Amino acid sequence: MNVTVEIDPGICGFQATACVSTEDQQTVEINVASECELVRTLVDLWHKNAPIDGYQELGPEESVILKEARTLLQNKGCCEACVVPVGVSKAVQVATGLALPKHVVLKMTTSG
Repeated sequence: MNVTVEIDPGICGFQATACVSTEDQQTVEINVASECELVRTLVDLWHKNAPIDGYQELGPEESVILKEARTLLQNKGCCEACVVPVGVSKAVQVATGLALPKHVVLKMTTSG
Protein backbone atom coordinates (compact mmCIF):
# COMPACT_ATOMS: atom_id res chain seq x y z
CA MET A 1 0.00 0.00 0.00
CA ASN A 2 1.10 3.54 -0.71
CA VAL A 3 -0.07 6.54 1.31
CA THR A 4 0.59 10.17 0.40
CA VAL A 5 -0.07 12.97 2.84
CA GLU A 6 0.09 16.71 2.15
CA ILE A 7 1.25 18.58 5.24
CA ASP A 8 0.91 22.34 5.78
CA PRO A 9 2.85 22.96 8.99
CA GLY A 10 1.67 26.53 9.45
CA ILE A 11 3.64 29.69 10.00
CA CYS A 12 7.02 28.39 8.80
CA GLY A 13 5.52 27.88 5.33
CA PHE A 14 7.56 24.75 4.60
CA GLN A 15 4.88 22.51 3.17
CA ALA A 16 5.72 18.84 2.84
CA THR A 17 4.51 15.87 0.86
CA ALA A 18 5.15 12.56 2.56
CA CYS A 19 4.92 9.21 0.81
CA VAL A 20 4.88 6.05 2.87
CA SER A 21 4.91 2.67 1.18
CA THR A 22 4.91 -0.94 2.31
CA GLU A 23 4.94 -4.23 0.48
CA ASP A 24 4.38 -6.48 3.51
CA GLN A 25 1.91 -4.33 5.52
CA GLN A 26 4.51 -3.97 8.29
CA THR A 27 7.85 -2.46 7.28
CA VAL A 28 7.65 0.94 5.64
CA GLU A 29 9.67 3.17 3.36
CA ILE A 30 9.34 6.89 4.05
CA ASN A 31 10.06 9.71 1.63
CA VAL A 32 9.27 13.37 2.18
CA ALA A 33 9.60 16.29 -0.22
CA SER A 34 10.07 19.60 1.59
CA GLU A 35 12.08 22.80 1.31
CA CYS A 36 12.81 22.55 5.05
CA GLU A 37 16.42 21.56 5.69
CA LEU A 38 15.51 20.00 9.04
CA VAL A 39 12.79 17.83 7.51
CA ARG A 40 15.25 16.62 4.88
CA THR A 41 17.76 15.82 7.64
CA LEU A 42 15.04 13.99 9.51
CA VAL A 43 14.24 11.85 6.46
CA ASP A 44 17.94 10.92 6.28
CA LEU A 45 17.80 9.85 9.94
CA TRP A 46 14.70 7.74 9.29
CA HIS A 47 16.46 6.10 6.35
CA LYS A 48 19.39 5.23 8.65
CA ASN A 49 16.89 3.49 10.96
CA ALA A 50 15.37 1.53 8.07
CA PRO A 51 13.56 -0.69 7.90
CA ILE A 52 11.01 0.97 10.15
CA ASP A 53 8.48 -1.45 11.58
CA GLY A 54 5.04 0.14 11.49
CA TYR A 55 3.75 -2.15 14.25
CA GLN A 56 6.57 -1.16 16.60
CA GLU A 57 5.74 2.49 15.98
CA LEU A 58 2.53 1.88 17.97
CA GLY A 59 4.13 -0.40 20.56
CA PRO A 60 5.13 0.35 24.15
CA GLU A 61 8.56 1.64 23.09
CA GLU A 62 8.95 5.20 21.83
CA SER A 63 8.25 5.67 18.13
CA VAL A 64 11.47 5.85 16.07
CA ILE A 65 9.84 8.46 13.85
CA LEU A 66 8.82 10.75 16.71
CA LYS A 67 11.96 10.12 18.80
CA GLU A 68 14.30 11.11 15.96
CA ALA A 69 12.15 14.17 15.27
CA ARG A 70 12.07 15.31 18.89
CA THR A 71 15.81 14.85 19.33
CA LEU A 72 16.75 16.66 16.10
CA LEU A 73 14.34 19.54 16.62
CA GLN A 74 15.40 20.05 20.25
CA ASN A 75 19.10 19.96 19.35
CA LYS A 76 18.59 22.53 16.60
CA GLY A 77 16.59 24.83 18.89
CA CYS A 78 13.41 24.35 16.89
CA CYS A 79 9.86 23.65 17.93
CA GLU A 80 9.51 19.97 18.70
CA ALA A 81 5.78 20.29 18.00
CA CYS A 82 6.39 20.31 14.22
CA VAL A 83 3.44 18.55 12.60
CA VAL A 84 5.42 16.99 9.74
CA PRO A 85 6.66 14.01 11.81
CA VAL A 86 3.15 13.50 13.19
CA GLY A 87 1.76 13.48 9.65
CA VAL A 88 4.35 10.89 8.64
CA SER A 89 3.53 8.81 11.71
CA LYS A 90 -0.18 8.81 10.83
CA ALA A 91 0.65 7.85 7.23
CA VAL A 92 2.66 4.88 8.55
CA GLN A 93 -0.37 3.76 10.56
CA VAL A 94 -2.61 3.95 7.49
CA ALA A 95 -0.09 2.22 5.21
CA THR A 96 0.24 -0.71 7.61
CA GLY A 97 -3.49 -1.04 8.14
CA LEU A 98 -3.35 0.14 11.74
CA ALA A 99 -5.51 3.21 11.10
CA LEU A 100 -8.11 4.31 8.61
CA PRO A 101 -7.37 7.20 6.25
CA LYS A 102 -9.02 10.31 7.63
CA HIS A 103 -8.03 13.98 7.41
CA VAL A 104 -6.47 15.45 10.52
CA VAL A 105 -7.11 19.17 11.01
CA LEU A 106 -5.74 21.71 13.46
CA LYS A 107 -7.42 25.12 13.37
CA MET A 108 -6.00 27.92 15.47
CA THR A 109 -8.05 30.81 16.80
CA THR A 110 -7.17 33.49 19.29
CA SER A 111 -9.28 35.70 21.47
CA GLY A 112 -8.74 38.54 23.86
